[in-house]
Amino acid sequence: MTTAKNIQDRGGSGGAGLLVSILLRFPEVGSVTFDPQSHALCFTLLLRQRMALGSFRTLQNLVLESVEAFSFLQGIEPRLVDVTRTSLQGLTAIEISRDAETLTREEISLLIGLMRSNFGDVLVVESDSGLMEEDLIVQEQLIDEALDDLRETQQQHNLIAYREGGRVLVFNK
Repeated sequence: MTTAKNIQDRGGSGGAGLLVSILLRFPEVGSVTFDPQSHALCFTLLLRQRMALGSFRTLQNLVLESVEAFSFLQGIEPRLVDVTRTSLQGLTAIEISRDAETLTREEISLLIGLMRSNFGDVLVVESDSGLMEEDLIVQEQLIDEALDDLRETQQQHNLIAYREGGRVLVFNK
């Protein structure tokens, strides 16, 4: 599996390291993208079933209310919170978009926890990431640092990271 250090050592950006660390730490996330124009991250999670519109609206409200409550407790006001879905052939992709200025690792954990508790075995999770508890803690620290860096610097490239065959791949578009 690719690590954030390997990406950065090959001339990647801190933004690429952030995406890699998110995928390594959260095996529920199938892909994550960064759009420099909107300065936002988009997390894609997959479900092994089609999601009806009513169920999606319930999930959408839960996510929006949870982010609102979390943001209130943190004393921040998000610029962007969006939840969309795409369903085809027995699968549903849930996309959660958040502005990078106010997003925190704790909020990412909250969002992943909501998805896990609501969908359980229906949520596609990469099995056996091979990371030990100490590695997970390191990834969390890298995410915190990379989010701070992303807030302070202007990233120039659209980045996308996703899983394929037990590896994490990062591309700029």
